[in-house]
Amino acid sequence: MTPADWTQFEAQLAHAYGSARLRVDGYDLSLQVQRIKGLRYEITVYVNGWMKGEWLTQDCEERRRFLRPVTTYLHTPKERARMKQTKAQERLVRSIGIDPDKKGTYYVPWWTSAKALRRHLIAHNESIEWIKEDATP
Repeated sequence: MTPADWTQFEAQLAHAYGSARLRVDGYDLSLQVQRIKGLRYEITVYVNGWMKGEWLTQDCEERRRFLRPVTTYLHTPKERARMKQTKAQERLVRSIGIDPDKKGTYYVPWWTSAKALRRHLIAHNESIEWIKEDATP
């Protein structure tokens, strides 16, 4: 896709209930802007017409290529601060096998912006083709 195509693609997904289709390395992607909560809209990804729950929990091609990875601390800021109050306390916590700064990653089937989706698709796939749908019947 050319830079102009990407600009049009992002504009198509910039409004409520927008949609687009892509063919990415043999997979058909349906992208739909959907209301998630209140007035919050996000781009939901469907791969070959499906969004399977197993992709969220098991490592697979679909998860790596199309879902959004979210990395977060395993402990709240309050818990981390409590574990690090003193050097002796931090050593004790680490000695029993707890890392206060440990992070975990989970995956979600939606994207908060078209630009972030674009960067992820380019980084994890070889061939990306925009399937433009005709407005005429």
